[in-house]
Amino acid sequence: LKKPALLPKVAAGLVACGASRQIARMLGCSHTTVVHQANRIGRHALLLNALALEPLEKIREPVVLDHFETFQYCQEMAVGVATVAGARSRFIYAMDPTLHRLGGEMRPARAKRLKSLVRRHGTLPTGSYRKSTVRVLAKLLPKVRTGEALRLIADGKPDYRTAAAPHIASGKLKVESYPNPPRRTKHEPKSEMAALR
Repeated sequence: LKKPALLPKVAAGLVACGASRQIARMLGCSHTTVVHQANRIGRHALLLNALALEPLEKIREPVVLDHFETFQYCQEMAVGVATVAGARSRFIYAMDPTLHRLGGEMRPARAKRLKSLVRRHGTLPTGSYRKSTVRVLAKLLPKVRTGEALRLIADGKPDYRTAAAPHIASGKLKVESYPNPPRRTKHEPKSEMAALR
């Protein structure tokens, strides 16, 4: 904090996807300074978003929901950040981080590492995407005009549909699902499902 000129430079390095040590080398400071500044920038961004949302009375556009996937400590400790953006404005209306179980094939080495992590950090939660979506919808639905339904666009995760079911039944929410299409080879033309998505 004694070097305020570092803050915008650290922010620029983070936006450019630089690692903490890499940014520290470029700026001639400690990597822990970069980590502390990154945390500070994150808190400022959350505060700015909260201040921008406060005067917003109603959401007047469809919103897109997806979980941004990352991890903490190592790749076995997966984190999904529910991110709701305006379909036209790209304004971030809500975010909600959640730990979740890692998908994919569970090989013996991976299972061993996961068992070790569970011993150190406790059990990994279940139903995380659903719970995260419920929390996000609780933030969004009060900002929908009376008598109107919020149009939510998402991929085909069943958890989204489960979390949204009570609001769909009450008429407050309309969900459009566009499942992720199967992977294709580099020169294969786009499928109809991919083009629609």
